[in-house]
Amino acid sequence: MSYELWLTNDEGNRLDLLDETIRFTWSKILNRIGRCEVVLSGKYDFSLLKRDYKIEVWRSPSPDTSKKLENVYFIRRRIGETLLDGQTQYSVHGLDANDLLNRRIVAYSAGSNEAAKTDYVDDMMKAVVRENLGALAAAARDYTDNGFSVQVDVSLGPSITKAFSRRNVFDLLQVLSDIARENGTEVYFAVVPTTVNTFEFQTFIGQPGVDRRYPNGDSPYVFSLARGNLSMPMLEDDYEDEANYIYAGGQGQGDAREIQTAQDNDSINQSIWNRREAFRDARNEDTGAGTLAEAEAMLTSSRAKRRFYSTLSNGENSRYGLDWNWGDRVTVEYLGERLDAIIRVVNVNVDSDGLETVEGRVEVEQPA
Repeated sequence: MSYELWLTNDEGNRLDLLDETIRFTWSKILNRIGRCEVVLSGKYDFSLLKRDYKIEVWRSPSPDTSKKLENVYFIRRRIGETLLDGQTQYSVHGLDANDLLNRRIVAYSAGSNEAAKTDYVDDMMKAVVRENLGALAAAARDYTDNGFSVQVDVSLGPSITKAFSRRNVFDLLQVLSDIARENGTEVYFAVVPTTVNTFEFQTFIGQPGVDRRYPNGDSPYVFSLARGNLSMPMLEDDYEDEANYIYAGGQGQGDAREIQTAQDNDSINQSIWNRREAFRDARNEDTGAGTLAEAEAMLTSSRAKRRFYSTLSNGENSRYGLDWNWGDRVTVEYLGERLDAIIRVVNVNVDSDGLETVEGRVEVEQPA
């Protein structure tokens, strides 16, 4: 395992190889914004660490493999501090390219073609990105000349109707991912560095990585306590905040208000007491289909939850980058149960001696 960290300017031109770091950490997180922190000695030129300058993280998982680009982080915070021993050091904090999605809202009026759509979820995500930070956005909002692009449509997600005027783009994409799961197909998203100077918004059906589920996946891989590659697992069934019959109210008033419902009969019938109702205000939706989609989204978020959390070990027989990777779908065995899980988080810390600690994390959440 070896690393190279490169500092570039905001246009992606390399400025410096960061080869005298004190320590650094970086993470990749599914459907969220990954972070990095690099700690440098006080001898470094603090003025180089500018807003939206980028840090490229290159890693080789073993001595006989070449380095590959793990991720790119935009500098959003820098700190200089002098310690009790009189030594000054700097730390620079970056956010990965998913943060570009967080820098835009859907800047279109309710009812416009850009703010209300019927489409496949994966194509809808791409349309929202194109219209708010890609090639179909106004010039001042368009990142295309900066090396940003959007993957071609493939129409593999479920078809839905949704209105979303003035929503934050990143938050909206997370909601669309949840709706897709409720409709039977998992759709994930990420802004991926395709080269050192270019980024592409991509969607993934099923999982971003490899399907390694046992026994029929590609190079099946199982995590369990017995195999020594699972650490501190926890399995929880949580019914406290369950809602299984949702009323959603669209436009109109009184008896004329549009009302749509969504229900989970399997959940309702778990006990004679278990019909649990809730209301979703969907007055921003101007169609029955859009109001129904809001009811279904709340049904998804309000289900009883089965949660599984565990840290994944990175060792001789469980090597990050070789045996498993961020975004892979794997099999987990715990308490006599076998669960399908996606590796959602990878956190990496490299200390002053170059010793790397990798912590993978699986987080399963499914109906209880």
